[in-house]
Amino acid sequence: MKKLMTITVTVTALTLLPAHPTLAQRVSVGIKGGLNRTEATMPLHPSVERTTAQGFHAGAFVALRVAPNLDVQLEALYTEKGFRGIRRDADLHYELEGGYVEIPLLIKARAPWTLWQGSTPYLFAGPNVGFEVSCDIQGREGGANLYYLCDGPPVHFEQRKKLDYGIMVGAGWELPTAVGRLLVDVTYDRGIRDLADSADIPGEVRHGAFMISAGFATARGR
Repeated sequence: MKKLMTITVTVTALTLLPAHPTLAQRVSVGIKGGLNRTEATMPLHPSVERTTAQGFHAGAFVALRVAPNLDVQLEALYTEKGFRGIRRDADLHYELEGGYVEIPLLIKARAPWTLWQGSTPYLFAGPNVGFEVSCDIQGREGGANLYYLCDGPPVHFEQRKKLDYGIMVGAGWELPTAVGRLLVDVTYDRGIRDLADSADIPGEVRHGAFMISAGFATARGR
């Protein structure tokens, strides 16, 4: 009987917790997405010119207000990373594209003042961990289309770590509306782990990305 009462009290408390008015006012959930401009450091043939590539990101987040102008925000994003390479003597243009699921944990600090229509600027920073879910190379050589998986011939880039981690820093602006908040972010996402998994790779492999995001969050947590 005592065990049954304990289970009942526990389940009741967990059921009522999300509805607690104080907690509901402190928690906000939302979605975001946008464009990436990505780069990568890795050893290439001397005749290959490296440039940035374009990708996208999309996902969701939950934020907890821990102080009047301070949130802790947990995100789950799908994001594309990579770079473009050009070898003019071989008429070769290609793009290495990696797809990652990233989990950033950010501290978000709002300005103590408001601007136009009650909008507020903010800064954020924090660590993230990423899990590679895809990797391929696409492009053209001599007029012919190319498509290769990173783990197969002729690329054979199997000797890489698929778990990445790094830091995110950025700034943004939020505008309150009748049903929630509109958000615009600019973020720099920098991988700090060397993804080369073999001494045969003569250099370090790291990702980086500039991200422009737009999103929407619930009115809770204002």
